Amino acid sequence: NGLTYKNTEDAALHSEKEIDDKYKKYMWQIKNSESDLADKNGNRLYNDEHKEFLNINNDVKFSGACYGLATISTLVHNGDIKVNSFAKGYSDIFSITKNCSLNIKSFINAMAKSQSGAASSYDYSVSGKFDVKGKDAELLKYIEYINYGADAGILCYTALKNTDENGITKSVGHAVVCYGMQDRDDADDKNSAIWGKEYDKRILLYDVNYSNFTYDKCIYIDSETGNWKMVDTLGNTKVNDGFRIIYKANTMFHGRYGLSGLDLVKELVQLAC
Repeated sequence: NGLTYKNTEDAALHSEKEIDDKYKKYMWQIKNSESDLADKNGNRLYNDEHKEFLNINNDVKFSGACYGLATISTLVHNGDIKVNSFAKGYSDIFSITKNCSLNIKSFINAMAKSQSGAASSYDYSVSGKFDVKGKDAELLKYIEYINYGADAGILCYTALKNTDENGITKSVGHAVVCYGMQDRDDADDKNSAIWGKEYDKRILLYDVNYSNFTYDKCIYIDSETGNWKMVDTLGNTKVNDGFRIIYKANTMFHGRYGLSGLDLVKELVQLAC
């Protein structure tokens, strides 16, 4: 079907627990919430140094920090930054709790605010079904190569909120971490209902709104037809919708505050110390 570029069984993590154990040190106990990343008035927590650099003069209401959490997890996994460079005294992300310093929370919020933001900012994008033998073949190859040590990436999508009393359905952007691909035949749950009848590949996603990896947050693919499905962070099922993959630092952060990519990240790290 064109999706297997190496012997996937050689790199396969066969169970949900194995995947969770492998990536646990890159997962967050800090919640993507006001309770952990905002003050008592619901404003984002920043130190004075980040405020000055980001030109923040007034209170900024907290509206989520998934992009910050996801990019930090990805950059630490990829070896671009070390945890103790922005979180003194910590060796891994999972050890950081809500009782951590203002500087750490400020760094998370600063990374969230510094995202490229534009919908045109991506390394790969999917709209509708996967073109498994055409334009999306390179993307699927990249995702599978994460299994063998290629850089992890972040996956951004739009989650739909409930329709309000005026019949208007609102949406919210969300960012998660992409950790590779799993074949159904390699999975310990290959006979479970979550796969349905047609899906035979699973893109492994870690949702930063949670402190653990679970199969129900992944993308399921039919490698013959290109059909896919996922359940978004709000519990809605998305079928053949759209998302963006970003794995290059210069795509995650570019053209903001006169710096781009890792140069911007390193400046934000320095201001967290």
